[in-house]
Amino acid sequence: HIFPVFLKFRGGKGVAALLGVYLVFDFPAALAFGLAFFVVLAVYRYVSAGSLAAVGGAFFVVLFSRPAEIAMIACLVSLLVVGKHSANIHRMLNGVEYRFQWNKHE
Repeated sequence: HIFPVFLKFRGGKGVAALLGVYLVFDFPAALAFGLAFFVVLAVYRYVSAGSLAAVGGAFFVVLFSRPAEIAMIACLVSLLVVGKHSANIHRMLNGVEYRFQWNKHE
């Protein structure tokens, strides 16, 4: 889902797909995922930052609750997501990333 054929291997819904995996296989990690996402989104209003925090939060739950082999897979997937967000990270650091608006009046 990170490299979709129909979008010429660009874009994708890797973070959403990862949430689906955690919902099925590790519900506590999915809860950490959702909590981290919404807290960071509420504070900073960057969806990308929320996504990165969500992946990191879920990874730490997996790291301390699952066997090393599964934690290694979660680490690799987390690094892939972070790598795919490198442009977003640069835009956030430069202050030009789109900020999420809760309503039209912000």
